[in-house]
Amino acid sequence: MKLRVLMKAQSEPFAGAWIRGNIRPLTAIWMISMGVVIVLGVTGIVLPFLAWICGTIAVLFFVAALFLGLWQSSPRLEYREGIFFVRLSPQHRHAVPMAAVECFFLGSQHIGPQSDSSQQDEIKPGHRTSTVVMRIAERETSLQERKTFEPWGSWKSGAVVFQGLWCEPIDLEFVKKLNIKLSEVKKDQSVIPPISIESSCHEALL
Repeated sequence: MKLRVLMKAQSEPFAGAWIRGNIRPLTAIWMISMGVVIVLGVTGIVLPFLAWICGTIAVLFFVAALFLGLWQSSPRLEYREGIFFVRLSPQHRHAVPMAAVECFFLGSQHIGPQSDSSQQDEIKPGHRTSTVVMRIAERETSLQERKTFEPWGSWKSGAVVFQGLWCEPIDLEFVKKLNIKLSEVKKDQSVIPPISIESSCHEALL
């Protein structure tokens, strides 16, 4: 078993998370959740007749914070056995064959209230955030668009956009490394036996 795991790791040196979620907000989430739990606990002690209500609310809040943290920290893009798995919503991830991905490039996106065309020149750099765009080949007509959770990114016209505000830090060097890894896995694709599109390129509900 250990030998099989080792051989698989050697044959897939780039398997795993390529774009991770932004874990920085998790500290704030846990601090807020613990603060709420403490306040509710004290309230339950001071006002015993509210103890069961405060306890129930505290448990629900803690569970909600836990799931929120797990969703937020989940990888936005993973690679495994010739397949990219894109997660741009808490509930779904979508499978994309590696051969369908052409490249990655650095982009930017305006955040905050939308401005009309006459005000575009007045947008300050601080109002924009970096994005990673994964380009899907036009021949892959079934992969040109998917529904997403907009704060995490978008998927339209073959451009899968990962919003940098909710990902690990993004810059030009980061995108260069993505393209290097993509080039390497494309070179090595003949080493990994092809797997069934029906079994792997489906939309997984998690």
